[in-house]
Amino acid sequence: MQGKQGTRISDDVLKAIFAGLAGNEYALDGARNYYADNGDAYHYEFWLAGKDATEKLNNFLKANNGVKYGDPIKVTYTATLTWGAAKSTANDKTPASQKTAEELNLAYKTGTDTGLRYDSVTVEKIPNMSDDMIRGVDISSYQSLINAGVKFYNFNGQEASLFKVLKDAGVNWIRLRLWNDPYNAEGLGYGGGNNDEESLVKMASEASQYGMKILVDFHYSDFWADPAKQPLPKAWKNLSSADLTKEISLYTSKVLNDLKQAGADVEMVQVGNEVTNGAFGIWTDRDHGGNWATTWESDQGNQVAKYLGTASAAVRSVLPNAKIAIQLETPNISKYRSIMTVLKNNNVDYDYLGTSYYPFWSTHDGNSWYDNIDLGYGASTPINLEAIEKMAWREFGKKTVVLETGWINNVNDADGTGNSISVNDEIQAYSHDPQGQVNAIEDMYKALVAQGGVGGFYWEPAWIPDKAGWQNWDYNKKMSDVYGTGWASKNAVGYAPDSVMYYNGQPTWGGTTWDNVALFDDQGHPLQSLNVYKGMLEGYKSPEQEKSVLNSVVTKIWNNTDVKPNDGLVTGKALDDKEFLNASVSKLLSGESNQVIGQEALTQIANQLSNGISSPIYEAANGAKYHYVYWLEGDTNRVGEFVNDNKDAKYGQPLTAKYSATVVVDAEPGVQEVTSPISIRVSKVWNEVGGKQVALTDPLKAGEQITEGIDQSLINTNSVKQLLTGAQGTNISTATLAKLKENLPQNITGTADYKTADGNHYYYDFWLDSVDSNNTKYGEPVTVNYTASLKWAKKDMVTGEN
Repeated sequence: MQGKQGTRISDDVLKAIFAGLAGNEYALDGARNYYADNGDAYHYEFWLAGKDATEKLNNFLKANNGVKYGDPIKVTYTATLTWGAAKSTANDKTPASQKTAEELNLAYKTGTDTGLRYDSVTVEKIPNMSDDMIRGVDISSYQSLINAGVKFYNFNGQEASLFKVLKDAGVNWIRLRLWNDPYNAEGLGYGGGNNDEESLVKMASEASQYGMKILVDFHYSDFWADPAKQPLPKAWKNLSSADLTKEISLYTSKVLNDLKQAGADVEMVQVGNEVTNGAFGIWTDRDHGGNWATTWESDQGNQVAKYLGTASAAVRSVLPNAKIAIQLETPNISKYRSIMTVLKNNNVDYDYLGTSYYPFWSTHDGNSWYDNIDLGYGASTPINLEAIEKMAWREFGKKTVVLETGWINNVNDADGTGNSISVNDEIQAYSHDPQGQVNAIEDMYKALVAQGGVGGFYWEPAWIPDKAGWQNWDYNKKMSDVYGTGWASKNAVGYAPDSVMYYNGQPTWGGTTWDNVALFDDQGHPLQSLNVYKGMLEGYKSPEQEKSVLNSVVTKIWNNTDVKPNDGLVTGKALDDKEFLNASVSKLLSGESNQVIGQEALTQIANQLSNGISSPIYEAANGAKYHYVYWLEGDTNRVGEFVNDNKDAKYGQPLTAKYSATVVVDAEPGVQEVTSPISIRVSKVWNEVGGKQVALTDPLKAGEQITEGIDQSLINTNSVKQLLTGAQGTNISTATLAKLKENLPQNITGTADYKTADGNHYYYDFWLDSVDSNNTKYGEPVTVNYTASLKWAKKDMVTGEN
């Protein structure tokens, strides 16, 4: 929502803002609790005003027609009072590694805390590693993210400049890419950060303020240049070789002079980006059968080398002390030697061999032998990297710098645009968590230290979603179109090759594809793995986490019935944790060892404590059925009483919750007790996958009852059956139905297989929506509503004919 003050906000931007508002498909839960006379807690759910999504959008656009940057944005909500305490997990410090699959799925869907930032790591000190070794990162997407309103935080949870967070963690270099003109004819950005010169100067200047050195990565293109494509800038497309040479020199000199005038500390320049298959409009497409040798073992290679030499000479003229790097990718001794030979034969002036190093790609490449060592398989392995370093130094006198690397922190998607590295890829080299990132980075640096390498850069460790949660895919896609925050926007069509903008005829542009390779979580908090940069110099271990135990005890028993309980409950008795420790409370009990829990966290715990919980049903000596209802002591001041009782507690120490118990008669002697069955109904259905409607022969329909295709045992648990058991013919209370919803699974993966004519297989993901409360009596079916989202599973393999 940032823009030039006084200028009108376009409808495209307003639609992007609307897509990010809660209360459209999912309610915005209020944070305040309201209490009835009987002690029941309620909170409000807020919905955007309108009967459906279209009307809600039209209402929003109408309310903000003509609004300008700097004016307030108007949003109208309706409010619905809902039984149950407001859910707050602001102090949920449960590590992702300790969450259930269901909890993680829900967090990555909705954008709530995944717990990834609480996963601990251990970093070994690397012997002989110097403080001036390059410990760099490429954060080229940063400016576009900031323009879109994305925030970053330090390890204390405080909003902070990304550059300061990186500096404090031990990062000393910043790599920034540059595209000549990343905009279409209408001035709309291609995405991927919209990395023009203006954003480059702004980011480089800010980094320099924190004492960080800058590497400028010239792509010499208007958008991505890599082994699959090296398109010339639009303005250079029809130039002769002589004129192109002049433009390369003039452009390189201009940008570097502008950076010098801005006070940016540029100490390394990269001419060309991953030029293994060519550059400057001369290339073979690696991803579609092209081979590096086609370019470099022909006159084309000599021409590319001459252009690189021109760029290098321009760097030397403006920044004579800056180092120059030329970047190749997919390390291979023979390939690198051949290309470096062409560079040498054409007298290209450069200092460092730059290489990409991604342990999750090219894992089956054979590396042959070097220096009497079998290099094994996998392009990006420590042993192969060391061999590349030896070859570059011994045969060409060039030291090596890793210009791109990365490893995954998990396999989940956080923004609705598929990840470059997913669960289906071959990612066995390291664990899929922050510790795996640490291990991958340290192994690379050990190889660099061993052979005198100058250091490395982690690629895009802060490329996170505009808004966390894959359910927010539409918002993230729209923000990418407006601010360029995703890997590509719709505006790149026509410049970027169709082979990367479409897959099977469907658009591929959208949000970031790198969120699970970041060193930050999807909300902008640094992961513990970011501490690797300081830890490699001095060692590091994450603070120990401890979890407190909640002791629930009975302080009073109220019995105004003629039933005489015989279950053994007495005052002072500890209650079963399994009944009283709900998931919301459990998540709030973990923290750093020996740290005082504090009033804020205790207040949140108190607000989430189970209240009005029913015990199992007992049978008295006369045959009557009864149970207890447990109420927190303190009435309207129960939160304050709980906080006061535990005010000095530290994480790891027990907390106490005091309850009274009220006897409730379920059935007089001789009355039949029954259990209501559950009826599952589909409330909403989404049959779109990747933005395309899938034509199923027999798709699910809204309002349909589900009897097959879902594992009923996940729903009909013992706790659910107990809640739905009572005296036949009596009404099931609203409180019981609300408790039922808490005990039902939030997400269930369907078991039915749906196959289309083209051989693709799909299944439905079910998400809990609501429980009907229409005076249902014990013994009658209780209707539970789930939404259904179609997901792709696999495609049949086609066997070729003999």
